[in-house]
Amino acid sequence: YSAKHKNVSFKISDGKFDVLIYRYNLDDASTIKVGDSIAIAAPMKKYGTTLEAVAKFVKLNVTDLATACAAGLDGTGAAGTMVYGRITEIGTEYNERFDNISFTISDGTTDLYCFRVKGGADLQVGDYVLIIGKPVKHNSNAQIDNGATYIKNGIYVAE
Repeated sequence: YSAKHKNVSFKISDGKFDVLIYRYNLDDASTIKVGDSIAIAAPMKKYGTTLEAVAKFVKLNVTDLATACAAGLDGTGAAGTMVYGRITEIGTEYNERFDNISFTISDGTTDLYCFRVKGGADLQVGDYVLIIGKPVKHNSNAQIDNGATYIKNGIYVAE
């Protein structure tokens, strides 16, 4: 941590990919330590063989899929909940007329159905997506409710 510049640089990794977080400057910069979990959005650049997140960091409050499912089932799901996963199945193909798609995401342990997500013409099985929506209960199952939005191919690293 640089007290002079009020920033810190560090690497995050999921064991397969490493990303250098360069000059992270949000309020918690001075408290970042090895082993912490962090979810941020930032522009990505490649310098040589190093992938870096640089400038204009935004802290994200990403909810794990199991917690989002529990919130949907018990009625405490909140609009604006962010979840991240890999698309494992397209339930309803992209509909151009209604500009939406339905699919299942997974984190490798928990699956969550995302119902009528806005847009989606560019989505396919295997894509990683950050979903912003509301976990709800539908027919005794949890799902992300109609009207959620997504960001495709973001990199999110969690413990």
